[in-house]
Amino acid sequence: MPSGKKPCICCGGGHTLDVCVQLREMVHQKKIGFLKENGICFGCLCIGHISRDCRKRISCTKCSLKHPTVLHKEPSNIPEQTVRNTVVSVDNMLVSSGLTGAGDQDCKLPIVPVQVKSNKGSKIIITYAFLDQRSTAVFCTESLMHKLHLTGRKGRILLRTMGQEKVVSSNIVSGLEVASLDGDSFLELPKAYTQESMPVHQGNIPTERDIKKWSYLKHVQLPQIDAGIQLLIGTNVPKALEPLEVVCSVDNGPYAIRTMLGWTVNGPLTEDRGRMADWEQPQITVNRVSAVNLDELWQQQFQNDFPENSLDDHTGMSREDHK
Repeated sequence: MPSGKKPCICCGGGHTLDVCVQLREMVHQKKIGFLKENGICFGCLCIGHISRDCRKRISCTKCSLKHPTVLHKEPSNIPEQTVRNTVVSVDNMLVSSGLTGAGDQDCKLPIVPVQVKSNKGSKIIITYAFLDQRSTAVFCTESLMHKLHLTGRKGRILLRTMGQEKVVSSNIVSGLEVASLDGDSFLELPKAYTQESMPVHQGNIPTERDIKKWSYLKHVQLPQIDAGIQLLIGTNVPKALEPLEVVCSVDNGPYAIRTMLGWTVNGPLTEDRGRMADWEQPQITVNRVSAVNLDELWQQQFQNDFPENSLDDHTGMSREDHK
């Protein structure tokens, strides 16, 4: 051991605590207990101050957030067959979105043609919007932002895909409004988070030709436009997703919902899916999109993972702490 270097307080080895294998292999709650018992700062793993007053926080090598790597906690695993797009976003909360589809062309999703504009301008863009029941935020493409001559507040978001993480840039856009294709009553949307593309494709857009074979859907109107899918609206806009009329499924066929933005069709449109040969494997797509503002993620994880923080809010420092 080099002269003057203190041994590891956990195992006695000649290394710093943040690379201690014995500490790393402890379960998370045991790590927290060990640090508290020994008066070790949760931010830099040094003795002599508490994490609230720490000025030399260690950056995690796994997620780049301001906490020691040894205290990194992986998110709970969600069973998935394939994850294509996973984005993280927002201020002070975790938002998520997901869609599940089987096959490229025969599974339709709630995608409707809409009008989109800024509340500060009169220019209207005709595009498709994906009404995502499993999302808790609004996303739009960077292209849509530019077409409306908007400038979003730049931020960094953490991109996660099947356990892989990387930091990407995004714009936070405010003032978007949406209406049905033939409507004149626009609904204001909460702030939206830009991405290069939405986690759906043209093959997921239902057409009237697709539903001709289903007689119980004959009155459902699905107007077509020459545009891409540039908007994703989540459940934080309940007015846009609220069912005004429902046509239930018949014989395992699709079902339809009329919203303020128009009719949506959900489900498989191939009638004899059960006759698929053993060698015919359908293409399965599962997308999960979640977003956390990096500046807020540390605060949230710090409060959840480190009980010391909650104690600081309610309990004054002891004489020993002040000393």
